[in-house]
Amino acid sequence: MTMTDTTADFLTRIRNALQAQHDAVEAPASRLSAEIARILTEQGYIEGYEMRDPEPRRAGDWVVVRLRYTDETGPAGFRVGWSSFSTPQEILPGVRLFGVQPRGPRVKGVFASAGGWGPDFDQALASRDAGQPAIGFRVPGGAEQLDPLPWTGVDQISIRFPQLPQLPLSVGRDDLAVTGADGSAYGFSDFAYDPASLVATWTLSRPVAADRLLLDLHSGPGGVAILGPGGLALDGEWVDNESGISGDGKPGGDFLFHLNVLPGDVTRDGAVNALDVADVKRRLNSTTTTSAGAGYSVFADVNGDGRINALDLAAVKQRLNTRLPDAQPAAAASPAVPLLAASATRDLFASDPILA
Repeated sequence: MTMTDTTADFLTRIRNALQAQHDAVEAPASRLSAEIARILTEQGYIEGYEMRDPEPRRAGDWVVVRLRYTDETGPAGFRVGWSSFSTPQEILPGVRLFGVQPRGPRVKGVFASAGGWGPDFDQALASRDAGQPAIGFRVPGGAEQLDPLPWTGVDQISIRFPQLPQLPLSVGRDDLAVTGADGSAYGFSDFAYDPASLVATWTLSRPVAADRLLLDLHSGPGGVAILGPGGLALDGEWVDNESGISGDGKPGGDFLFHLNVLPGDVTRDGAVNALDVADVKRRLNSTTTTSAGAGYSVFADVNGDGRINALDLAAVKQRLNTRLPDAQPAAAASPAVPLLAASATRDLFASDPILA
């Protein structure tokens, strides 16, 4: 009589379907295979699963597994072990399951704004692909990251996260620390998180003057993480002037991001001087919808009201000869934390991927 290990068959079907790039695979259902499918879904290895009613030509229930792929990580191997119901204490030999390596939430974008910015200015940022209404100017990654922000009254920092597969994100007011060049911390007067857009916004207790800021978004536990079993922590590693999205592919690691603010620095060269005054003068009377002289620029609209006029010129003149501080802010020391919280997944998956 032929004996079949249904769990081995279930995992092998998933492995083979992933290698063949199928969208889904079905297998005979059991209590154990249904539980494995649930854990695989929660931890991001597969898109989901469902139980299919028996068909006349088949005996018993079937489980349909919807497979998951990613262009970012490619196929990664994982050693899988299991215990059958008949031998609950025995760990049977593992098989290699090719799929995607679960990763923690990452940072997709950092935005800065001021409470006094008008809707015309917000729309001007959006139309130039330089920001988004309600959350402001997107601080670019790469070589332009440290170019000073020239606006007065900057007092909000927003962070956007990429779409997460079916799992809610835990992010709170105390998960971000903002430090100035002199080492002083910026407090927060308000915090909001929109789970629909995956944007968290911190309102500073005071606007930023000429300063170099360090944003430190803490990774879990106790920081940003996915809610639910496993609680994958923020994948936050970032390289200034190089990165475009955070992370090294493994859960864990704070997001450390430098940002410079110098109100009146229209030319964004690190100093407020006659060149900035001249640039504003060349654009006087321009608006987001009408051009005068050299035309409208969001960087010359120092107060963010959608018009370049005497108010912007006065704001620049008031700050003549100001510069960014020479000192750089330093990150506060934080205790080491495990990359992954305790999870039932480690009953199935080892910590490290096996390379194909």
